[in-house]
Amino acid sequence: TVSIPDDAVAGTEDTVHLVIHSRNYPDDYQHPDSGMIYENVVDTAVLIAHAEAIPGILLRPDHEDSVAAGNTIRYEMEVLNNGNGPDTPSIRIQRMTQTAWGQSVWDKSDTIQPQTDTLTDSNGDGESDVGHLGIPPAVNVDTFFFDVTPPRLTPAGDIDTTFLVATSVLDPTVYDTARIITHVLSPVVVDISIWPSQTKVIQPGETASYELYITNSGEQTDTIDCADFVVNDLGWEGVLTDADGNPFTDHDNNGQVDVGGVSILDTVMINLDVTPSPELGEIVGQFDTTVQEQRYVWIQTGFASDTIVRDSALITTIMEPEFDIHNYPNPFTDRTTFAYTIPRGGLVTLRIYNRAGEHIRTLLLDEELQYGGIFRIEWDGLTEDGKEPSPGIYVYALEWRERKEDDSYATFKKRIVKKALLQP
Repeated sequence: TVSIPDDAVAGTEDTVHLVIHSRNYPDDYQHPDSGMIYENVVDTAVLIAHAEAIPGILLRPDHEDSVAAGNTIRYEMEVLNNGNGPDTPSIRIQRMTQTAWGQSVWDKSDTIQPQTDTLTDSNGDGESDVGHLGIPPAVNVDTFFFDVTPPRLTPAGDIDTTFLVATSVLDPTVYDTARIITHVLSPVVVDISIWPSQTKVIQPGETASYELYITNSGEQTDTIDCADFVVNDLGWEGVLTDADGNPFTDHDNNGQVDVGGVSILDTVMINLDVTPSPELGEIVGQFDTTVQEQRYVWIQTGFASDTIVRDSALITTIMEPEFDIHNYPNPFTDRTTFAYTIPRGGLVTLRIYNRAGEHIRTLLLDEELQYGGIFRIEWDGLTEDGKEPSPGIYVYALEWRERKEDDSYATFKKRIVKKALLQP
């Protein structure tokens, strides 16, 4: 009988030699009659005993805890190999109740959300596992995380029961389970805001810079997505950056750039730079008559689609052109177009005079109210009474009286005088 100790390691063996001696010929002996010499009569048998693998898996502990709907609770689990040889326990999630809840297992080496390292199939058997576990004095224990996330709209009081199953790779009938019970609390308040809405006036060639603030007034830290949407796309450039001027990135890997984690009751600053098209404000060639751009800078929570909370700030950028006028073509034969700019609203008049200083045509009503911008108006080459003037040089004068904040008008007019040549 060969007895193997309880602490024998799987795969080790013991060799036993059994030896048999003859009782009739225990020693060398010479027969008296024949004279034959009989040597010691012996036989042997070799017995080899192997220690078989006896798997043993322990998964612990059981957990019971609570989490608010839409949040994630993390349970730390431990797998122990208490068999007599190395093992690679696989980990499986066995849902019992809430199949729509988010559940996942993560390698403990990654402790900062969002997670990127899930348990992998290290031995190629098609099952996720915790990796190789030896026996003492080697490491025979490993830990991992189990995350549970009830959907945002889960009613308070709902319960999920899930079993985690750790199975020996040596023998699938050897396994252990841990029960995880999760209760749902009342939903966490989510409240984010971006402020303030702003309007800025800039000159040609300038960039409007805005400081915006994002506040998390909710009950949990959130990674807030951020972007801008142009209401009237004029081709102006808009650049969003953080307070240090760095472009935003996708911190939570949800396909949207974001401002990163914003803690409870915390406020972070972001920047928006808006630059009009380089040619805007010029009144030669083809020009853009629109000098006001509006865009929304919007934010939303980084949760799933059923939990999105949004807010936005309206940003209005006004490019204030210089007071100027120009006509084209010049010289002209029968008609010409005047392009003119006024920085702000006011009373505008455009008159045409002959070389003798006589008024021949008013293209805009005397002191017509117009708001700031870039405008065009055509002259058909006729006088006020519909006659064709003689070819020659004509003078045109643009006058503007600015409208004040109290709806009154400036006392003095600004005036620009230029010449146009009418050819036969």
